[in-house]
Amino acid sequence: MLTQIKKNKHHSTVHKRNNIHIESKSPQSYNLYTSSSMERYATPRIDIKEKDKELIILADLPGINKDDIKITLAENILEIMAEKINDLENDESYITLERSYRAFFRSIILPVEVIPSASSATYNSGILEIRIPKAE
Repeated sequence: MLTQIKKNKHHSTVHKRNNIHIESKSPQSYNLYTSSSMERYATPRIDIKEKDKELIILADLPGINKDDIKITLAENILEIMAEKINDLENDESYITLERSYRAFFRSIILPVEVIPSASSATYNSGILEIRIPKAE
């Protein structure tokens, strides 16, 4: 869970909306990910709706706890990261084990300029909804 961001020369802020944090960073502090480091992540399915004044992003994150979701918005790049915690007992014996315990990651280049500080996010029944106002 993202609880605190230290401010540095690259300026990072955290916005708390509806109990899910949306972190915004300047491009200098933006993390780049390589394909080899991303192999352990599953890609959540998303829908992006464009309204007159906002973008609405819906992402399927089944089995994730709200506190395990991290959202980062830097300029027009949105990142969604979440990890499904492994609740298996090591001493238990399984006949079938099909449920996944991988992490989710998705990076989205938004089609318009947005206002990160006014964005909000909610999570209900495995669906993450992010609302991001468009810049005028």
